Amino acid sequence: MKHLKKFENFENKDFEIKYFGELTESELNWLIKTGRKSYSGGELRPIFFNGKMIGGISWNLGGIDYIQFLPEYKGKGYLKYIVKDNIDDGKVKFVSTSPELTDKLKKYGVVTYNENNDITTVHISITLYHGTCKANADHLISNGWKPTGQSGANMGQGRYLYLSSEPEDALWFAQEKGCDSVVEVKDIPVEYLRPDPEDEAGFTMNDLLERIDKHDFPAKFALWKELGKEYFKLK
Repeated sequence: MKHLKKFENFENKDFEIKYFGELTESELNWLIKTGRKSYSGGELRPIFFNGKMIGGISWNLGGIDYIQFLPEYKGKGYLKYIVKDNIDDGKVKFVSTSPELTDKLKKYGVVTYNENNDITTVHISITLYHGTCKANADHLISNGWKPTGQSGANMGQGRYLYLSSEPEDALWFAQEKGCDSVVEVKDIPVEYLRPDPEDEAGFTMNDLLERIDKHDFPAKFALWKELGKEYFKLK
C-alpha cells in the first residue's frame, strides 16, 4: 500500500514522539543553550523519540521555528519522523529555514517559500486509487480530471473524484457498477483532497492520514482540484 510520499519505508512504524518529559540537567542546559540560536531565541522543547531525548524543537508564527538534534543523533534519519509528526492538513510549515534544511525537506514533498512571511512549506503528497469503468479510466489517463461543478457519484463525474487508499477497495466500488478498472492517482498534493463527504463524514484529513499510515485501514477521499493526466495510470 502506498501512503504518504517518502514515508512508505519507515524503519519503525510504531514510533512515539513527545515534546515533553523528564530531563537530566545536561539535557536541560543543552536545550537552553541551543535555543538561543532559534528565530525567537527561546528555550527549545525536547524531542523524545520512543522515550529518549534526541534533540529540541520550537514553534513560532504557525510553523517550526527551529529544530536541532543532539550530536549523536544527527544524520540518523530522525528528521522524517518530525516532519511526519507535524503534518497539518497535508502541509508542514517552517520559519526561516537554512538552505541545508530546505534541501533535506525536498525529500518529503514539494517545497515552497513565501518571502512575505519567511515561511517555507512542505506540501505532502499521497497515492490513491479510483475504481471505475474502462472508458472512464481511459479518459482520466488521457485527459486528467477537473471538477464540473455538478454533484456526482463514484464514477468520477461532478464536483469530486472519489478515491480510496486501497486498490482493492477501489475495485469493489467499480464492481458495484459492473466495472473492473482501477486507476492509480500518484503523488496527489494532500491539500487537493477532502474526506469523502458521504463515507467519511465527521472525520478530518488528519484522522484519515493517521488511519491509513498507522492502522492500515482504508480511507476514502474526494479530490476537488484539477489534476493533469500525468498523475493517472491504470493499476
